[in-house]
Amino acid sequence: MNKRLRRKKRVREFQELGVDLSCCVDLDSGSLEFDIWCDDFVQMIESLDLMCGGGGISGNWSVFVAKHKGSVTEENRKSISNWLENNKHVKDFEVSGFIDCWY
Repeated sequence: MNKRLRRKKRVREFQELGVDLSCCVDLDSGSLEFDIWCDDFVQMIESLDLMCGGGGISGNWSVFVAKHKGSVTEENRKSISNWLENNKHVKDFEVSGFIDCWY
């Protein structure tokens, strides 16, 4: 496969990777505190120049994190893990290994 097709299909050196994360949030989904927590989470993700999609209800939160162009780095993954670990409202969390964003 030539370079143009690899870029178009986003394979090999053009592969884009993201991470899947899930956590248990100890807040009521209808509360103001939960809304503030969500805003803080999104702000942290955007500060790393990343984007996310997903969400959840109280107790269960599941999100896929990716970069607009390129891949999530190990440093990004550690920053997300550290933020979740240090957040008082997160009871338990798991950040996956790298996942292909396109396949």
